[in-house]
Parts: sequence; structure tokens; C-alpha cells
Amino acid sequence: MNNGEQHWIDWLSKIPEEQQAILANLLNVKKESEKEDQVTVTRTPTRDLYIENPPPYVDVFGFHALYDRLSFEQNLLLKGPKGDGKTLSVFAYASQKHIPVVVQECSEDTKAFNLMGSQSMIGKKTIFTLGALPTSIDVANEVGLCILLLEEINALTPQVQKQLNALTDFRQMVSMPFIGKSYRLEPSAKLWVVGTMNPSTYGGAYDMNEDLKSRFEELDITYPEHAQEKGILKAVCGSIIDDPLLDLIIRFAKETRQQATGYSLSTRDVVRLVKNISMVGLDTALQMVICKFEGEDRDVVMKRMASVFGQKNIKKYWGA
Repeated sequence: MNNGEQHWIDWLSKIPEEQQAILANLLNVKKESEKEDQVTVTRTPTRDLYIENPPPYVDVFGFHALYDRLSFEQNLLLKGPKGDGKTLSVFAYASQKHIPVVVQECSEDTKAFNLMGSQSMIGKKTIFTLGALPTSIDVANEVGLCILLLEEINALTPQVQKQLNALTDFRQMVSMPFIGKSYRLEPSAKLWVVGTMNPSTYGGAYDMNEDLKSRFEELDITYPEHAQEKGILKAVCGSIIDDPLLDLIIRFAKETRQQATGYSLSTRDVVRLVKNISMVGLDTALQMVICKFEGEDRDVVMKRMASVFGQKNIKKYWGA
């Protein structure tokens, strides 16, 4: 104890007990005020990031065998048309392996703070909620493994794409100047960054920065072959419609993908069509499909429907 501390102790001992109590209360209030000024950092609980009971997935392309070799070693970019199972393949894999998944839905409105985190006030307390990037590192450090899934990664603007560089290269970290902290992957932890993207012809998409692109391995995915798609439909939908009608549906879907129409039926659309046929009948289900097409495309698709299914009751507009 130095002389200054002894001086204050001697001074306090001479103060009446009532005044000592008042002084102690004032000091406690100050301490509580200091606590209120601090930022509380929070994030999604790890238990909520595990994929429970994902939809049925048929691995017709053998992705999971490839994931076993690439996961947590190479960042992966899955490129392909909508509804071909890119996201579901990752969810199904994570569910099988019991790996938590942090998902970031990307769009041209996604800003850096969406990836890093945002601040809010609850009463007098400042709460900072971690975004997908630091959350994925924090979860990996906690449980050992984590997957960061960036949905429609090419919807990020070129400026926001830059925020991913430090996470996806050897640094494996993100800097958080808002809270004066950096999140860095520990040597014993592993993070797998997976991106999905639709073709650049889709609206709201940008070219990927070359520096970010160089940090990913890429897989170009197309729609499955007839037999593969039929296997998917039977696995997902069971035997709710017969095989000959399944063959016609797949044939029709493939024709929409080959013709120059503004919309093409994805495998996801085909699964829904099969389920709709079982619920509302063929005519109504096909009429619902017609509504997905616009302008002259409807006329083209209606002619193909009549040719493939032999249906004559399909109308250009609902209720016509």
C-alpha cells in the first residue's frame, strides 16, 4: 500500500458511518453507470444453427462425396440455375454431419453492416448483434466446425464483396472496429465458406470481383438428366402420380429450359407441379404453371402443354 492509499483510508475512517454509506452508494451508482456505457455483444445461439429435419435430398450429382474431400479445406462456389438443389445439398450434408450452418441471404441491398453486425439500444444498454461473418468464426471456435453459406453471393455489390476477402483467405478473420475487436479462427477450429449463385443473366446480379473469385473453387451445375430428375421426384413425392405422367412432366419441363422464354421450370417447380396435380388435378395444376409465364411466352408454353399433355382446357388467364 502506498502513501496515497493510506491517506484516503485514514480520511475515510474519520467520516461518520452515515456519510460513508452515502459515499459507497455514490460509488456503486458510478460503477453501474460505467457498465451501462459498455457494449454487450450478442449473436444467434449455436443450438439454433443446426439443420434439423431438412427436406428430402437426392444426391444425383454425387456432391456429398466431393464435399467430404473439399469441406473445410477449400471455399466452394456452387453455380447453377434456380431450384436445382444447391442450398439443399449443403443443408442435407450439414444435417448428416451435425455441423452448424450460418446463412447469409445476399442481395444488392446487403451492406457491410449486414455481414458484420449492427448496433441497437435496449433501455440504456447498447447491444451489438454479430452478423454472419463474425458469428461463423465464433461458432467454429466454440464447437470446432461451422459452415458459412452465402446465398446468391453475386448479388453483393463489388464494394461489399471486398468484406469477404480476409475471411476467405489465409487470414480467416474479420475486423470489428465498431466494438474494438477482431474475430479470428483458432488453429483447432475449421470454417467452410460456401457460396451459391444463379447465372449472371438473372436480375440483380453482379460479376464477382476477381480477388474474391480466386478464393473459391467453382462447380457449374445444370439441371439433372431425365432419369435423375425422375428419381428425385419419386423420392420426394412418392407414388402420388404414375410413371407415364411423370415422364411427360419432365419432358415438358426440359422444353421450357431449352426454349427462349423468360422463365424455365426448375426441379423445384417440377416437384411442386407433381404435388399440385395430386391435390387439384392436372388441368388446374397446369393452369397454375401458365401463370408463371408472361406475355408471348404464355402462348408458346400453352402450345407445348397441348402437345405434351394433350390438354385442351388450358386458358391464357386464370378464370378465363
